[in-house]
Amino acid sequence: MKIRVNDFYLLPEEEHSNILARANVTINDRITIKGIKLFSGSNGPCVMMPSYKSLQNGKEKWVDHVYCKDTLLRDELLESLKRAYADAIKIEQMPDQHVAVKLTRLDRSDSMLKAIGYIEVDGLIIRNIRVLQGKHGQLFVSMPQYQKDGIWQDLVYPCTQRERENIKKAILKEYEEMEVQKKWNEG
Repeated sequence: MKIRVNDFYLLPEEEHSNILARANVTINDRITIKGIKLFSGSNGPCVMMPSYKSLQNGKEKWVDHVYCKDTLLRDELLESLKRAYADAIKIEQMPDQHVAVKLTRLDRSDSMLKAIGYIEVDGLIIRNIRVLQGKHGQLFVSMPQYQKDGIWQDLVYPCTQRERENIKKAILKEYEEMEVQKKWNEG
């Protein structure tokens, strides 16, 4: 059985949540299952398949969309997720890497787009990084994207929440320094 774990995300520790991580998993290069969770149960880690609420005999019950027919597959799936979890923990413990940022400020008051530029991470130049401003003034960062069937999807994205925050922080710091410089020049 060939099991490939894709898009593995450690989930932030939240009160009353035993969900450790979320992933997409491909079985034998034939079927991909999205939204599988690694759960910390009373007997150790276990797999939670994507599920939905169903009303059965007047009671709400969670029902798996997909389930493993035999325990061997479920055990292999669990071991694959546990290995991915151990790898992700190692990555999380690594020191933050430097992110070089170059932005060009856009002076269009009628647009959400405030700046566009590129970042350099681990020898890769990632272009079309955008700083956008939401309706309530909050700033957010958008990675390069493409549109498929009316849905925007990232072409490049950080593998961990920590790295996502590291990149976002570097980009917004550069943008805020540009804003200070603009105000200073207008002065």
